[in-house]
Amino acid sequence: MSFVKFTKVLSQPIKRDGQAHIEYVPTQVFTEFVRHVMKGPQGIPIHGIKYLSSKNGRDCYVIFANKEDCLPATGYRSRPQVLKFVDGSILTFPVS
Repeated sequence: MSFVKFTKVLSQPIKRDGQAHIEYVPTQVFTEFVRHVMKGPQGIPIHGIKYLSSKNGRDCYVIFANKEDCLPATGYRSRPQVLKFVDGSILTFPVS
């Protein structure tokens, strides 16, 4: 299967009908594989995935971060801060 076909299969919309759907499983397995197993150039961990929305075709992002990745480095923490909240940066939109 080509990469393009693979990404199209993974980004198919899933019906919201209150039922349990196993269609999410391949996406979850792939995401966990990328997060915990795959490495980028020179063995650097991958910190996220960019993909196209199944709803509107726009760019979406998954960022692999936990609470420790959102804290500034201190004397006891040597990991760099990956995410930082910037006051006033959150936008909200009504859901219809």
